[in-house]
Amino acid sequence: MNEVKVKIDVWEGRIGETGMVQFQSVDLANMFLRMMNQRVITEEIRGYLKSEITLLWTEEKEEYSFAYRYDIGGGSYIHDTEPIQADLYRRYTYTRDELQKLTDKDNRFIEMYTDNLKMYEKSLRALQVLK
Repeated sequence: MNEVKVKIDVWEGRIGETGMVQFQSVDLANMFLRMMNQRVITEEIRGYLKSEITLLWTEEKEEYSFAYRYDIGGGSYIHDTEPIQADLYRRYTYTRDELQKLTDKDNRFIEMYTDNLKMYEKSLRALQVLK
């Protein structure tokens, strides 16, 4: 089983609009963006959220698994109308074909997300200059 870990730091706003997201591969970034577009993570962020995403590849089953672990401090968080508990662990599983379909669809969303991230990075740099 191969394992890839992704760290995400998010500040005020909604995931996908602000925040720094670092991926170890373009494919992994695309997969995550497709997941976001399906509203897997849609909660409003108030304060600071750290989450870790693990992508697992299972040879026997030939499928990928996404595992989300949330570390939450302060504020009010909602996930699909249910409150999120600290250290909530959710898993999403896809076969290779399903994953390919997800990553092939909706490139416009990925472009939009990339633009938002670039704008955020510019704002962050501008703030650092002002300090």
